[in-house]
Amino acid sequence: YDILPGLERLPVVCRDYYQYVTDRIPQLSILVRRHILSHSPRYVAFLHTCVSNSFPSNIKNKPFSRPQELGTIDKDSDYVARFIAFLVSHHQKPIDKFPVPLHPELAAQLEELVNQLQEKERSTESFKDLIHQTVWLIISRPSQQFLENDLLCPFTRFLIASNLRDEGGFSKPNAITPNIAKAQWAFRATALEQILRIQGDYGHDPMRYVLCFT
Repeated sequence: YDILPGLERLPVVCRDYYQYVTDRIPQLSILVRRHILSHSPRYVAFLHTCVSNSFPSNIKNKPFSRPQELGTIDKDSDYVARFIAFLVSHHQKPIDKFPVPLHPELAAQLEELVNQLQEKERSTESFKDLIHQTVWLIISRPSQQFLENDLLCPFTRFLIASNLRDEGGFSKPNAITPNIAKAQWAFRATALEQILRIQGDYGHDPMRYVLCFT
């Protein structure tokens, strides 16, 4: 996080955000949390016109929940902070022949996040909305290039870059898989927070719309 000013604050503000979201997990029903855990958080889209009988039947019995092991939330948060820092750094200083295309809304959000992180008088707690919006845009606003080519997924590009070994090749799969799980938990937690934030628009009934992960 020493490449660009302000990024050194990312781990702290991400931890604060995800601790806050974790405390709010029980506010959603078990059925909605089962749907969150049952689908890949690659993108998230709300189908506002769907009714409850449109829900897929192959949902898990286990609901999305907080990690059982102490310290897991912080580790997951730190990994998301690394991912955001990667996106910011690449957006401001692109690497030749290694494109990481971003949706214009996400690119603008990353710039705003960096600007706010550089304001030292801002408290850690005041970044919850900024971190939420940033992660939400990552998972809900794919770039056109990504839609046309899966290999241009920002997270895939991050995995490639962060697992390259100095001597060539990539880290072993057993070293990569736990990191993917960290991101999946965090992305699902952000999806849960998004539902909590907008459920008032649906009469506080999250089952009036479908959370679809493709």
